Amino acid sequence: MNRTHQIVMTAVVLITAATADAGWGDRAAAREQLKERIQKVIEMRQQTTAFFAAKDSGDREAAAKAADKAKELWSGLPENWRKAIEERHPGTSERVVALRTEYDLPDEPDGESGGASAVTSTSGEKTLTTQGSWTRDGSTVTHQGTATGTGEKTASVDSAFTRDGNTITKDATFTGPDGKKADQDVKWVKDGKAVTRDGQTVSGDKSAASHDTWTKDGNTVQHDGTTTTASGKTVVRADTWEKDGNVVTHEGTTTGPEGKSRAVDATFTKEGDTVTKDATYTTKSGKTVEQDVTWTKDDGTVTREGSASSGDKSISSQDSWQKDGNTVQHDGTSTTSGGKTATRADKWAKDGSTVTHEGSRTGFGGGTAAKQDTWNKDGNTVTHQGTVTGDRAAAKKTWTPNYKDDSDIFGGRPKPQKATKSAPKTTGVRSSGRK
Repeated sequence: MNRTHQIVMTAVVLITAATADAGWGDRAAAREQLKERIQKVIEMRQQTTAFFAAKDSGDREAAAKAADKAKELWSGLPENWRKAIEERHPGTSERVVALRTEYDLPDEPDGESGGASAVTSTSGEKTLTTQGSWTRDGSTVTHQGTATGTGEKTASVDSAFTRDGNTITKDATFTGPDGKKADQDVKWVKDGKAVTRDGQTVSGDKSAASHDTWTKDGNTVQHDGTTTTASGKTVVRADTWEKDGNVVTHEGTTTGPEGKSRAVDATFTKEGDTVTKDATYTTKSGKTVEQDVTWTKDDGTVTREGSASSGDKSISSQDSWQKDGNTVQHDGTSTTSGGKTATRADKWAKDGSTVTHEGSRTGFGGGTAAKQDTWNKDGNTVTHQGTVTGDRAAAKKTWTPNYKDDSDIFGGRPKPQKATKSAPKTTGVRSSGRK
């Protein structure tokens, strides 16, 4: 029995119970309702399948449409249906809602251009309000921040960084829009030419622990790391950076628990005021992305020209940053091989202890978004206020803050898994005593 059939059978059980005591007329109406809702479940599974097919073929726009449609169908089911399906098939809701995050072929592989998302938003205009503060007290820096969306849902972070000699510790709590919390403890230690990082993130009965080491030997830096979830799933990372004159090379791989790997092979060359990058990225599905980038500095202006291609799809970008006194102006454009264009503009201005930022984005789908920020320094405290208004897709890539764990779970590392009998639940030890 396949998963679609299993979920449909769950739906049948639901409607059978609901119509057992109904009259014949009511039962006929209930049967029609059953057919409609079962069709939604089947279509949701079909859209999920279409999403992964589009992802494997590199069609970002088709993948996004399928992901949004699957989420819409899931949200349209009655709450008791979703609850029953979730009980029979744990993780369905999280999986469907988070489909977009599964897409691992970015507009430009390393995200350096800051371009807008290459998909059309179906969510309409949104407003996101952010605020935060950073305060230094001796050897400790604390950070509190919140992001509140149009629906008044808020995500937040509360973290503290403390330095003691060659050791830095991080103690943080991340709270998502749904109220779920994740506690993170991280320690970085520098010993000679080696730096180690040990981290653990715990959210409910899920956890992930990581260990990374960077070692410098002459002009070579070697990085090795692993992340292991409570259920025993492991991700392995390995990178090498080597400098030879004015050339730096980087080779790296990330291998997931199922043996699928992502890889990078990049070369950076500096000649005078120009830096070039030539890179090949390999995705988990085996597809390759070729990237070429050139940065040039000319007095107070820095320009960047880049291109990335995979199969018969490509994207090119042009950016410039110009400094004039206490003001920096940024303008950029990205164009796909299909002729779609996204633009971006930003202006930062410093006036005494205050920095302001105004930005605008136009996405490939035509949607627009605007952003305003203010940072103010008063003694040992920096405060931030910001708003983002407009199309979600146009703003998403560079303007949507991520208050989830920044190292142990995301960025190619596995999400925490529920504990199993063979891998008991891991409990985090909090160094700050915050609950």
